[in-house]
Amino acid sequence: MVKRFILPLEALDDIRGLVRLSSDQLVALETLFSSGKSVSAHRATFINQVAEKLRISIEDARSVSVVCSFLLSAVDDNEAGDVGELLEDVREFLKDSLTEDERQTILNEFDEKRTVLVSLATPKPARLRAEKIRRLLGGPEPHVHSFRTVCQIRPLFEGPENNETIVGLVPMILLEIESVNADGITNTLSFSMDADDLKELEKLVKRTNMKLEAIQEKYNSEILAAE
Repeated sequence: MVKRFILPLEALDDIRGLVRLSSDQLVALETLFSSGKSVSAHRATFINQVAEKLRISIEDARSVSVVCSFLLSAVDDNEAGDVGELLEDVREFLKDSLTEDERQTILNEFDEKRTVLVSLATPKPARLRAEKIRRLLGGPEPHVHSFRTVCQIRPLFEGPENNETIVGLVPMILLEIESVNADGITNTLSFSMDADDLKELEKLVKRTNMKLEAIQEKYNSEILAAE
């Protein structure tokens, strides 16, 4: 059988953890991953929802969220779009990787829960739309991932050579912008600013917010918001 994707051995514990969930927990997990918010499954807010809904630890919630995100992405990227065949690869991975003592037990659980696992790994309309919106927001250009500012005081030295002393302090601001491109590669740019630059930036943000509000007011019924 030709495998559609190869799983690393390091993923065994995560996948085993997903299969060991009860059917009710898997159904609850499917509901969470049916929403548009699941495209940001790495965020703490979503992981906390998974932990609360399934009544599991944060660590286990993060683990099953990673597996679900991977499976949904694999299905979405698969031209054939056959969820059943992709899950068969997961079963073969378990068969090859589990110890003899637990192999049959886990495989039996996998087979018993196959229907709900197939449904869980099938991308839902709300998630697909949210994924498209996120891609449009990102576009081909790098997308801003985070902002950070650092306020500094730099000393001014004056005096004869080899005998300079600090005569005053100059405040300045360091603006750090981290971006990420479509391939997940991050880039960080740093800019120095003074108080006047900060005021100009503040004015620009206010004007941009006004423009955005005007667009939302005029095209309210057509605006698609990211989750």
